[in-house]
Amino acid sequence: MEVVLYEGAPLDSRRVQELASQAVHAFEGADINLIHCATEQELSAAICGAAARDVAGRINAFPFRTRLKTHLLRLPQIRYFRSADHHLYATLTTGETLVSRTMRISARAALAPLLDRRLFFQISKSTFVNMAHVASVSLDGVHLDDGSILAISRKYYAEFLAWSKAAKTKKHD
Repeated sequence: MEVVLYEGAPLDSRRVQELASQAVHAFEGADINLIHCATEQELSAAICGAAARDVAGRINAFPFRTRLKTHLLRLPQIRYFRSADHHLYATLTTGETLVSRTMRISARAALAPLLDRRLFFQISKSTFVNMAHVASVSLDGVHLDDGSILAISRKYYAEFLAWSKAAKTKKHD
């Protein structure tokens, strides 16, 4: 969510609509929702509503189906996923490991929403680590915040280093 404040000369609503229209045309697929507010209360309610929609659009849980039930796992409680024999294994911060039902799709496809947003990173053919639990990375492997070390393949080691370097550079800009 972004809020733009303008402190210049007063703008009428037609001019604001023109500016928004220009932005939508310049950036195809841009989603700009203009809300006309007559009072400060309406503006406050509109901003709160936009913030609520922004938070709702974020991924903060992952549905995980075991043989007995579906668990809605909060992302901070998942250390990593491993796949083997058509199953996905979720290792949690409690030390517990949950086993999924038999999967008919690849682990990468099942975890795509988490991987696309870089919340998790693939470190080997079958292991996907929660970036929030990574303490460091070395040639020994990925060191997690609980002291455990997960092996990282050469292919994913190079990708991980390139991605983390880009992420650090982006943070400092």
